[in-house]
Amino acid sequence: MQHRAAIELRVSDRYSIEVSPVLGKWGVIVYELPERHVVTEDIYPERWRAVARADDFRRLLETSERKAA
Repeated sequence: MQHRAAIELRVSDRYSIEVSPVLGKWGVIVYELPERHVVTEDIYPERWRAVARADDFRRLLETSERKAA
């Protein structure tokens, strides 16, 4: 099994989305910055599913940021 590093996506200076290995699966955690409050979190069996979900969260947050502006 090939292990891959965790990734982090940023949405402006307001959110951070982290994908990292958790208990043999992959976790996705969305943080509100700067305090890093957890907005949501979930676990997926495969890394590609977790990365896809993180990208979904990124798009949703970017859309809400544009609408708020």
